[in-house]
This record gives sequence, C-alpha cells and structure tokens, in this order.
Amino acid sequence: MLSKADGQLTFTQTEDLTASLDEFGDVFSDVPGRTTLGVHHIELKSDTKAIRCASYRLNQEKAKVLKDDLDNLLDPFPLPRIENLIDRVRKAKYLTKLDITRGY
Repeated sequence: MLSKADGQLTFTQTEDLTASLDEFGDVFSDVPGRTTLGVHHIELKSDTKAIRCASYRLNQEKAKVLKDDLDNLLDPFPLPRIENLIDRVRKAKYLTKLDITRGY
C-alpha cells in the first residue's frame, strides 16, 4: 500500500503512516467503495422557503464557449510535482513570465 508513496515521504512520515494504518486497519481498505460512516444533516428554520430563480440565459455562442471551458475544467489531469518543475528551471539563465504562467 505504501509502495506508491516511496520517495515522497520521509522515513519518519512513513513510519507514522504505517503505524496509523496498523492501528486503524479496520477503517481502511484497499478496495475503493462507498461509505455509510459519514452523515450530515442541515437544520433549517421552520419559516424557510425554497429559493426560486430563473436560469440565466446565454446566447448560443456564449453558451458554447462556456460549455467548452467547463469541459476543459472537468477533464482530469495530474498536476506536475513542484520538485520536477523546479528541476526543469533550475539551470535556466533567464526565467520569463511565460515560463511561470505555464508552470502547471
């Protein structure tokens, strides 16, 4: 289970994590799934009424641009590790704003 964390944690952090996993082994699982352990409840005042509002209409061109932007935001992609980014620019003689804006 900790093999994915090799090199990312210090020795002490690895020991602490292993101890926590051993101590609370009945809570953790290698199999992903749903849990019923977390429950939330929102209390409303007795005179609370539902808020009704009309949806904001956009013209077709703006709606398409908005949809494309949202699709790009929802596409999952891993963020690069900061150590790797620093290593890439460490030997650079000059660093411009263009380099920084594309950092992640």
